[in-house]
Amino acid sequence: MGLFNNTRRSMFAHSWGRQVITAEWLDDTRLRVHLAPHDDDNDDAAHHEAHVVVLDRPDWTSALGRTIPDKHLQGPRIPFPRPVHDPSDAGQLATRLLDPPVHNR
Repeated sequence: MGLFNNTRRSMFAHSWGRQVITAEWLDDTRLRVHLAPHDDDNDDAAHHEAHVVVLDRPDWTSALGRTIPDKHLQGPRIPFPRPVHDPSDAGQLATRLLDPPVHNR
């Protein structure tokens, strides 16, 4: 993800990554994400639950890629039925994340 310059980069430190189900800017510095549980093959509830995490960076435009460690992605697991999306939604989500809300700028 890159802000204001239309570039994308992976922010999660581990290359195996995590599935981001939803992401929403709360303000200029905080991004709330719902992440799929790690192993949904052996956990039926994982298809209806997610870990919710709020990531905070004072300046996302200068945040380096692969700098969010897995320990920062360990939010509480809550009920979260999966929305039904078509494949083009992933690109739309990435585009929305490129432009955080502008507050006090």
